[in-house]
Amino acid sequence: LSKVLTDTKIKAIFVTDVPGIFTSNPKENPKTARLLSTIPIDPRSGLPLLEDILDASESSHKHDVTGGIAGKLKSATALVLQQTSIPVSIVQCGTTDAQRALQGYDDFRIGTRIVLASSTN
Repeated sequence: LSKVLTDTKIKAIFVTDVPGIFTSNPKENPKTARLLSTIPIDPRSGLPLLEDILDASESSHKHDVTGGIAGKLKSATALVLQQTSIPVSIVQCGTTDAQRALQGYDDFRIGTRIVLASSTN
């Protein structure tokens, strides 16, 4: 089993109704919301190293049982902290970028990658 797991590229991909994580809700603030292409996570505190992320943590849907963007970011952060070799991405459902990410490619153009801070240097 370990041979199979080491030979297989494991990735975590969150698919959502927006292209990734923004500085604020892009549906409510389309002119000022900025897509964050990479969110570095501090390995000591486990927190994102971007202040802009604080405004983007609420879901705009009452029926969203996944915890919205905040829930996805929390799960993505936990994966990055526990399994540093697993790439974690957030992409928009129904897009070419989501399709490429789900097919195993790392070259998607629009989306957010969650990484340990040391791997962004």
